Amino acid sequence: MVAPANKLHKSSLKARVISALLAAGLILATGYWGGAAGVRDLSLLMILVGAWEYSRLAFPSPGCTVFLRWLFLLGSLTYLAVFALSPQDSLLALILILLSYFALSMAFTRNQLSIDEILHLLMKATTGFIYAAVLPTFALGVLSADEGLAWFAMLLLMVFGCDTFAYFGGKAFGRTALMPAISPNKTLEGAISGIGGSLFISLLFWTLYFRDAGLWSHMGLGLTVAIFAQFGDLFASLLKRVAHVKDSGRLMPGHGGVLDRLDGVYFAGPIVYLWTFF
Repeated sequence: MVAPANKLHKSSLKARVISALLAAGLILATGYWGGAAGVRDLSLLMILVGAWEYSRLAFPSPGCTVFLRWLFLLGSLTYLAVFALSPQDSLLALILILLSYFALSMAFTRNQLSIDEILHLLMKATTGFIYAAVLPTFALGVLSADEGLAWFAMLLLMVFGCDTFAYFGGKAFGRTALMPAISPNKTLEGAISGIGGSLFISLLFWTLYFRDAGLWSHMGLGLTVAIFAQFGDLFASLLKRVAHVKDSGRLMPGHGGVLDRLDGVYFAGPIVYLWTFF
């Protein structure tokens, strides 16, 4: 017997809410007892899980791609270790890892692969390294700013607020498909609702923590974060569509994996990081 659609929807929504509350509780507890350092270490672990998820999406087949999967993961782990132990050396580590990817790609010539095939595999590795290992560390860089935990919390909540408003706004008002070739369920009305969610969180944090900053400047940050967060969501949807999977992982019931939940943070993190300098 097939369960009614509305019953399945309520079950999925319940799983999403419970998972989100548990994740929020874990982050709050880590921040309370571990401070910024604890939040950073927990986040680094999640980034590593996200890199593993990307490796499974990009390199699922046997053969030389298995070697490339582990090469990609080794590069990601090395970069995250350097970021954790010596952040000022992160740029050097980034350059050396990318150069090593290009150099080691020559090993694939033994497999009698064409130049196009080699470049395709190499592009997946380098794109994944930038996306799954480098971009999210900008969000962690926010923690080093004055009121770092408040900036970090605002980043997460602006992205999650955007996701939540977009989800319910799309359900209630969605009529116009946003990018059906990438994500058929996303609508223009949902995207606009998501911007409203991010702006609300931005206004809330301005009221509580950042009154010294200009209101309109801070609202501009909320708008920019919403736009980039939704680009991140679409990029993750593109990755999953190419890989022919629904979710990147199963870490959070109702949400999927790390890339499913933090895709917007990956793209919005650099924006907030740059904003903290101003």
